[in-house]
Amino acid sequence: MKDERKTKNDLLRELRELRLHARLLETLGIHPGGTDAKLPLRHMLDAIHDGITLMDRDLTVVLTNSTVDRWYAHAMPVLGRKCHDVFLSRRTPCHDCPSLRAMETGAVQHYEAQRLGPEGPDGWLEVYASPIMDEEGHAVAVLEYSRDITKRRQAEEALSRSEENYRLLVENQADMVVKFDPQGHILFASPALCRALGRSEAQLIGAHYGPLVHPEDRPIAEAGFGTLFAPPYTLTSRTRVLTSSGWRWQQWALRAVVDVRGEVDEVVGTGRDIEEQKRAETALQESETRFRTLTETATASIFIIQDEHIVYINPAGERLCGRSREELLSILFWEIVHPDMRETVRAYGLARQKGESPPSSYELEILLPSGQTRWADLSVTSMEYRGAPAVIGTASDITERRRATLALRDSEARFRSVFESAAVGIALADTRGVLVDVNHTFLDMLGYEAHEVLGRSASDFAFPEEVDVSEANQRRALAAPSTPFRTERRYRRKDGSELWADISVSPILDQNGRVSALMAVLLDIGEAKRASLALNETLDELDSVLDNSLVGIAVMRDRIITRVNSRMADMLGYTAQDLLEKSSRVIHISDKHFEEFGQVYHRRLDRTQFTNIEYPLMRKDGREIWCRLAGKAIDRSNLSRGVVWCVEDVTEEKKAQQALRQYAKDLFRTKQQVEESARRLAAIIGELDEKNERLEMEITERKRVEEALRESELRYRELSIRDELTGLFNARHFFELAEAEIRRTTRYGHPLSLIFIDLDDFKKFNDAHGHLAGDKVLAALGRVLSASIRDTDAAFRYGGEEFIILLPETPGKEAMLQADRVREAFRGITFTPAQACQTLSVGVAQFKPGETLREFIHRADQAMYRAKNSGKNQCHLAD
Repeated sequence: MKDERKTKNDLLRELRELRLHARLLETLGIHPGGTDAKLPLRHMLDAIHDGITLMDRDLTVVLTNSTVDRWYAHAMPVLGRKCHDVFLSRRTPCHDCPSLRAMETGAVQHYEAQRLGPEGPDGWLEVYASPIMDEEGHAVAVLEYSRDITKRRQAEEALSRSEENYRLLVENQADMVVKFDPQGHILFASPALCRALGRSEAQLIGAHYGPLVHPEDRPIAEAGFGTLFAPPYTLTSRTRVLTSSGWRWQQWALRAVVDVRGEVDEVVGTGRDIEEQKRAETALQESETRFRTLTETATASIFIIQDEHIVYINPAGERLCGRSREELLSILFWEIVHPDMRETVRAYGLARQKGESPPSSYELEILLPSGQTRWADLSVTSMEYRGAPAVIGTASDITERRRATLALRDSEARFRSVFESAAVGIALADTRGVLVDVNHTFLDMLGYEAHEVLGRSASDFAFPEEVDVSEANQRRALAAPSTPFRTERRYRRKDGSELWADISVSPILDQNGRVSALMAVLLDIGEAKRASLALNETLDELDSVLDNSLVGIAVMRDRIITRVNSRMADMLGYTAQDLLEKSSRVIHISDKHFEEFGQVYHRRLDRTQFTNIEYPLMRKDGREIWCRLAGKAIDRSNLSRGVVWCVEDVTEEKKAQQALRQYAKDLFRTKQQVEESARRLAAIIGELDEKNERLEMEITERKRVEEALRESELRYRELSIRDELTGLFNARHFFELAEAEIRRTTRYGHPLSLIFIDLDDFKKFNDAHGHLAGDKVLAALGRVLSASIRDTDAAFRYGGEEFIILLPETPGKEAMLQADRVREAFRGITFTPAQACQTLSVGVAQFKPGETLREFIHRADQAMYRAKNSGKNQCHLAD
């Protein structure tokens, strides 16, 4: 039915293609029917075991041999189809088709490609695409010659894997590997060899092996190397080699690699360090010469048993058995054993001589002639003595050890009693950290039963985020077996609550000094931990007090400045960081003043509660200032614990006092002159007395003026930081206080927020009602802010109708609630005239670590402008 639907044009196109193929075959001299009189083409092609494919210029397959038909039997029929359709299951030719390129260039193309089977790639082909040219030199077809190279590719891949495995094996094995050329120059050196010789691979490549061999061993090494050039082409040698730690014995196995001509191409060798083995062999030789001497002088008993008699025993054995050698050689060996064990010992001895395998080590009780007994630890093995089976053994007196073992059992019982009744938690764990025993206190502390704990890792009781720390602590305890490890950790109880414990981990060592277990002792320090947190909060509050104090405060230990507040640093022209850990000598005028202050005033603090003095100090710029100092020892019995000094700058006061004293001195001199003149000028005494009274009045007035001046300075200080209209702090004080708060929040990580307030339409109100009415609105807002903030907060008039509230210890969301309360409180005030503005636009920002004060203010200001642009009378939180 399909053929019936073909159009006339389709039939004509197919006819043209058939004619074209026929002409192509005729051009190539190929008879499709295989009618060649000499040799049918099909038989000739099928006789070729490789694949043959003929394609025309359009890449249509016109001829294949049986090999190609077998390869692509799943894609039959092949003839008349495009090559990319048959061989690659593609609708279009390849992007860089080698067959097309062969016809375009007229040159043979060589490539390798995967062969597709019914279920995907099933092999590899090596293909030669050869163009077939007509008489005019134009390509009319292409002939592909394909060879199955699947096994070769598999062999190449296997070889590549083998070479990689060999390389990894050579680079990672502990033995040394080297490769020489026939002249003895190094061609390859493995990492193990480089490490052993203390040289890099670059230093070894090309070097001759001779200088690396000990001069005494060099002739032997050279002669041995020469033997590698004749069968069997192998050599095993021992020589001393120059390594990074000096001359060391090494054993090398060398093999010559012979080419097809029978000539040595290279020499490959593997070696290892046998320095310790060499020493052991030397020691063994020396040991053999000393054996008999040692047996006779050994403290352990050495004996040989043959049949049922002792045929040799050393002096230590005589002492152990309490009998002479002659007596021991004349009796049966089992007669020296306690009657309760004789049959067992006799059976063991005879069985071992028969080639059986009774226990080789056991303890036995020896019966002495006096009737007393001794315990011995016996180790035996089979041997041949004078041509017959025998048993050789050693015995050690363990009588005292047996007694110690019994005592140890008693000690273990006492330990178990202490372990279970201890008031602290105790746990025993193996070297993997798995709990093997715990006491009742440990279970009570964590709220578990014993079966819920044993077999679990200690890190199972840590909080998830601290598991790594717990495992690191375990490794730390194992790494230092001679040092107990102690730390404070928190653990999770069964109910999920937190347990803070002081844990001390001690390794338990075996008789070889290796860690066999870990013992942990836990002490509940929950209350102490809570007290420590409370103390830290108190210290934070103290730091705040110090930073905001109006007098300078410094803490010194051994006259070294350990704490100082900003007021003290500003007074002396330093920053607080400049003074920390510095000797107080830097603030004294000279070494003499420094020594004098220590001798006279510092040491006085161990006898008196307070010291109040006036003393000159020196600023960083070299200027001298007079200060009033009040000192108090933290511990009068131990001044090294520290002294607290409160310092106030009294330079100006001191100048006034000095001026007054100078004035008094001048007055005194004048009085002397008057008295001297009085004797001569009695007539004017009254006048002089009157002048004296006026002088005293002037002094009194001057003192009054000085006192008023001090009071004025205090009032000026208050006025200098206050806004006169609103009673709030001014902008200058804001910057001082804000910088201090930023330093504190940066140091302790506590939150700090800022509220930026602006009166809505205040300029319009001023223009309409006058500045006096505007001042009343500003004053009212000042009263609202003063009434709305906490004691720890501070409100400022920043400028014009802009106000700021600084909120320490307050996150941004809580500051938003405070800002909204201020806005609502101000909105509820009734003003005259009634048209007075009663709304606020407020921006709130929480301080971000690392930003400056200006950036902090700018974020709050931008949030305020967003509130204004959103309709005013709103609060917005900055990003």
